[in-house]
Amino acid sequence: DDRFQAQATAPAFDALGAAAAAADFAVAALLEPNRAARLIDLHRRDPSLPDLNEVLDALVSRGYARPPAPRRAEIARTVESVIVRRLIVLAANREATSAVRARVEATLERIAKLPIDGSDPAEEVAHRRHLSREIDRFLRQRTAPAGDPLEIPDLPPGQPIGGAEGFGFGECSWGG
Repeated sequence: DDRFQAQATAPAFDALGAAAAAADFAVAALLEPNRAARLIDLHRRDPSLPDLNEVLDALVSRGYARPPAPRRAEIARTVESVIVRRLIVLAANREATSAVRARVEATLERIAKLPIDGSDPAEEVAHRRHLSREIDRFLRQRTAPAGDPLEIPDLPPGQPIGGAEGFGFGECSWGG
């Protein structure tokens, strides 16, 4: 099974699971359907504000940047997988506006056509081809894959990242 699982490398630290959780936390917030629709509308009203396409372009350019060190390549591939999964989920979301879905589908098409360098290692070529097939499958079927194609470990509980619902610093009791 090629899915991430919490503690997939137990008892060792799961660096790829941590990378997936952090990337998913950030990408899911960026690709929230209502936020994406607001970006389109606010840009329409004021062209100086960023458009959804600008956000998608930045996400792809940063998410698909080659890592500075080969030892980080697997982490980069993990982030790329999270980005593609989240884009597919948004493009398949019937509650997202058609304008949002159209822009996201165009971004997925662009990712699927990213060139593969002949000098890339075999695992990089396999990864890029896998993502291209996932995108092509989605674009043919127009539905997100059943289940979660990439299981992301839960964020650790507590502040500063995974705080409980309704938790605020005013409720903190340490020190008194």
